[in-house]
Amino acid sequence: SNPPVLQTVSLMASLDVLAQTSMEALREKSLLLTRYLERLLCELLQCERGPSVMPQDASEPRSKERCSALQILTPREPAHRGCQLSLRFTKAVDVVSDALSSQGVVVDVRKPDVIRVAPVPLYNTFTDVHRFASILASVL
Repeated sequence: SNPPVLQTVSLMASLDVLAQTSMEALREKSLLLTRYLERLLCELLQCERGPSVMPQDASEPRSKERCSALQILTPREPAHRGCQLSLRFTKAVDVVSDALSSQGVVVDVRKPDVIRVAPVPLYNTFTDVHRFASILASVL
């Protein structure tokens, strides 16, 4: 049988958007957005960065003081992660998620204590990432 017309039309619109870019451009923006998110979280919250699978890079010192509210679990090396960061919270994730949701932020909750944040390169902007980090800082 044929697929429903409304689903097909929405798929066509998605393909039109995707045709305006390339996977290389999306990956490049993904790397930049995720790195920006990581830096903002570390600066605003003085959180501990994710585990490194490579020797420590002297140009990027780890924070000596771990944020009491948040730890980035995702590896620091871009080759070992996608566009998302897994964040472990000491505060109840439902409380954090509800506070973010009330301000229009959508995240993926992984109980008992993790929220995954994914700045998607096809439609998220650096402004979106900054807004998220600022909202999260105010929530914590």
